[in-house]
Amino acid sequence: GYVQFSRNVTRTVQIRVERPELPADLAMAERVPAYMEVALYGTQDSIDFEFSNFRMELEPTSRLKTGENTYKVRLLPALPEGIRAEYQTELNIKLDRSRLRELPVIPVLDLDLQPDRALGYVSTDPEYIVVRGPYSIVAEMERLYTEPLRMDVLQDRIGGDILIRDLPDLVEPAPDQPLQVQVNATLYNPDGTDYVVLEDMPVRCMNPVPGMVMKTTTVNLHVEGDPEDIRKDQFQLAVFCPVFFDSDERIKPQFVIEDLPVQIVRRPTVPGIRPVFLEPSVVVAQFEKAVVQPPSEVQQGIQDHHLPPDG
Repeated sequence: GYVQFSRNVTRTVQIRVERPELPADLAMAERVPAYMEVALYGTQDSIDFEFSNFRMELEPTSRLKTGENTYKVRLLPALPEGIRAEYQTELNIKLDRSRLRELPVIPVLDLDLQPDRALGYVSTDPEYIVVRGPYSIVAEMERLYTEPLRMDVLQDRIGGDILIRDLPDLVEPAPDQPLQVQVNATLYNPDGTDYVVLEDMPVRCMNPVPGMVMKTTTVNLHVEGDPEDIRKDQFQLAVFCPVFFDSDERIKPQFVIEDLPVQIVRRPTVPGIRPVFLEPSVVVAQFEKAVVQPPSEVQQGIQDHHLPPDG
């Protein structure tokens, strides 16, 4: 009889990499490869097996820290008898400290408007979404955008749920955060003039920004309704302020943030009163460190009294 002769062969496959778990205070600062190449050596018969359930597991070689970390790479589960595998056994991954940020959502509207229609006040709910990612990227972010809402418009109001546009690499929504916002837009006749104009309405931050102040900025609010029923103090206007102090007490991402959409955070519930448009509808927000007031002279006198005598 014949002796069955089986040749040794090489087969190269792509094996899925399992994303390593990270402690809550760390985030990936670079992409981990989704697949790694593995070269398999063995006989023609033995090497012809289904490998889709194989995976590459990454295990840190030391305690994780910000900066470069070395991971040991392991192919799992164990290979069948008589097969040898070669692959990169170590992988360096850069980590950064993890940061949560609340960022305002900017609706993108791509409307096909008739000449007798103009885009008026646009509200967003929620006004901001919390994202998480490496400090180096997240600290510089100022806003999120929606996917474009495209519409041929015939009615006076439009609205709907719009998805958030893709986030930058390595940044993701924090757990439990919505991936879409509800946008409502008012449309109006630009030739209509019977609006009550509330001039120089102050715009504030709707969220706390500890240790800093926003320079006062104002807009005009055009309102539809009976002038008898409309007063300035019924409305409150605000922007979501995406700023914070870093560890060196610098204002991040920067102390001037442009094009923040103004939101009406309080309005009367009187029927027939309708905010129509803001002029301008976006503002430039400028931030500075809050100045701690020096003590008054009386307090100063008491303090001096308690100071030890010179010499």
